[in-house]
Amino acid sequence: MLLPDPDSMRPFRYSTAIATAAFVLGFAGSSIYLVSPLRPFHWGVGLIVMLFALAPAWRRTLAHTRSRIVIAVGGGLILASSLWMIDSGRYVHYALFCAIGALYMVLGETMVRRGIAFDRWFLPLAAFWFVTAAFPIFDTWTNATLFRDSLPLTGGVWYNINDMATALVFACVICLLSRRRLPWLLFAAAWIYSLGLNRRADVLALGILGVGYLLIGLKTGVPRLRFALTWMLASAVGMTLHGGTFFIGALPSLVQEQPIHQCASVSEDAVPLGMIAAQCVRPPPGAGSASWPPPVPATPAPPLVTPATSVAPAGSPVTPAAPAAPAAPAPTLQPAPPAAGVAPPLPALTQAPAAPPAVTDVVAHGGDVSSAIRSKILYEMYETAWHMHWWQWLAGLGVGQLNVTWPLDNRAWASPHFFWLEMFFFFGLPWAAFVGWLLWRADGHGRLALIVTCTAGIAPSSLVYFQPFWFLLGVVLATLPQVPDHFNSRA
Repeated sequence: MLLPDPDSMRPFRYSTAIATAAFVLGFAGSSIYLVSPLRPFHWGVGLIVMLFALAPAWRRTLAHTRSRIVIAVGGGLILASSLWMIDSGRYVHYALFCAIGALYMVLGETMVRRGIAFDRWFLPLAAFWFVTAAFPIFDTWTNATLFRDSLPLTGGVWYNINDMATALVFACVICLLSRRRLPWLLFAAAWIYSLGLNRRADVLALGILGVGYLLIGLKTGVPRLRFALTWMLASAVGMTLHGGTFFIGALPSLVQEQPIHQCASVSEDAVPLGMIAAQCVRPPPGAGSASWPPPVPATPAPPLVTPATSVAPAGSPVTPAAPAAPAAPAPTLQPAPPAAGVAPPLPALTQAPAAPPAVTDVVAHGGDVSSAIRSKILYEMYETAWHMHWWQWLAGLGVGQLNVTWPLDNRAWASPHFFWLEMFFFFGLPWAAFVGWLLWRADGHGRLALIVTCTAGIAPSSLVYFQPFWFLLGVVLATLPQVPDHFNSRA
């Protein structure tokens, strides 16, 4: 008697619907709750686990994915770094972030390999993102009230405007890889948002994507003209929303400064981050350098107590001191130890105080504090790398173990804002080798997608807990060309 095919049984007919629902939940935003304390991508994780538990066909596809090798190597590095990690709480949290991301990476690769048309959902998702970013009624739900007073759009369900701009860029890249074409409407929406809110890293990434698509994605003149006209129209709309400064050419500088800066000696164009952190007050209008900062009142020195005079408590009778006996010649040139209750002599007024050691600081020019902050963090990461042991270069410091200081308030364990270097500190040189392997194996579209992803990836504070990145990584792995036949072993 033949057993029924498991793929034809009723419980497994909905595997495509379950996978699509998990994909939509992963892109539904990171700052909202469906049912507290679970965010949408948490529910998506449950659907991914259920999908592979119930669908044998999806498990067979999973057995041929490249993601399983990446997960095995990454999991081994995470376990190895537990031997020298310094913060167990952050280690566990970031290990969970990586585990959730690994599930979305597997989902992305298996959906591409099975031919699931998930990319048609990006336009409805982008419309949902823009609606929540445009109308104040959603600000409490999305926790995006911080940006409402100063910007025409908030981050919507992504909370941070950098995250929403990067999600739009990643949606464009995923469509380029899965469809081998770039939807002009989605690209225009991403360009308007990034340009209008002055998201420089995402504008640069979209510029690379648009130029690359014109060169290698479109082969005839009419589609190229249509895409170029759409890009120009989107630029005009984005500039109507733009209200800030582009900060072109206002690069920060690295200097050796004293820990305490004189406010009067700093111009409006060059502001050290150390001064911003100390909340230094600038001189009022009309105050010259001679009168600012205001002088500090001098503290009177305590009276000296000598053997010939003593200070009696208040209200006590005064007793005249006995006449001093003639001093005998000292048998030695060394001074005698001071008597009990005698104050040590004050230092000579002509002796200059020791200068405090100079510290490395970053100076922001032209008001571009954002680039100066990232430069200061980058310099601290450079110093951290020089103090790493050889085994930490091979396996990383451990997930979540990069301790950098936020320059504006000296807060420890700040987000690095450089995801690609952040992952190097988490996984060591194998991460650099993995990214290099992807660039080597990819075709023209794949290399363009990786360059755009690396550029846009520096906009958010981190991508470790950003589910669109992990899904995109799975799509990249699925679309890598197969190894040529001459690399395969012969039968």
